[in-house]
Amino acid sequence: MVGMRFPLFYVFAFEFALLFVGSKAYEATEKELKSLPDFGKPPVYRKLRCTACRASVIELHEGLVELQRRKGGQKYVKEYDRLEMIEAVCFDSKLSNAAQKKDFKRKGLPLFPLKAWGLQRRNNEATTDFSRDIAISRIQGNWVNNFLTNMCGEIIGEYDEELFHGFKTHGEEGIHHLINAICGSGESVLRVCEDKLLGNEEVLMIPSERQRNGEL
Repeated sequence: MVGMRFPLFYVFAFEFALLFVGSKAYEATEKELKSLPDFGKPPVYRKLRCTACRASVIELHEGLVELQRRKGGQKYVKEYDRLEMIEAVCFDSKLSNAAQKKDFKRKGLPLFPLKAWGLQRRNNEATTDFSRDIAISRIQGNWVNNFLTNMCGEIIGEYDEELFHGFKTHGEEGIHHLINAICGSGESVLRVCEDKLLGNEEVLMIPSERQRNGEL
């Protein structure tokens, strides 16, 4: 179990937000800020938890795939390598020091790739769906990024062993199985999603920034 993180119900203190249209960012207006989902409402909070969990597992899975390929196979990956990778993926600048950040960068680890995610907008209002699709507008900042940071930290802080076991069991192509094992209903460890993914969902098809740039 890696370092503990603050639970998701802690206060989110950001007072600004950014609206992303394609790869460009704009400061969100007061009207757009007011359109953010009210996570104080239990049904909204549960939906946010589900989509944030799925986003986090997608990035964690991609980090573990990258690590396995770098090392030349799963049997060459050490426990320390896995822990370091997931810490980089869920990197929280508020809880980490500059030396650790510098070390992650030196090793070429993906440093908080969740920064590319935001709440998808429909009809000019933010939904409860986290997305990294640059073809649609997304809103970030305010409490949105903190929500992702805390969700990712909760997974690696409490369920890193289940994450590693699920990845070893399902492999590189079994991302939806890993998401269901961590986030889904039934026997999952978090049980934050009411439904299970089938493997053909759009959220699983959207490439990461590193993939688009040919880095992976």
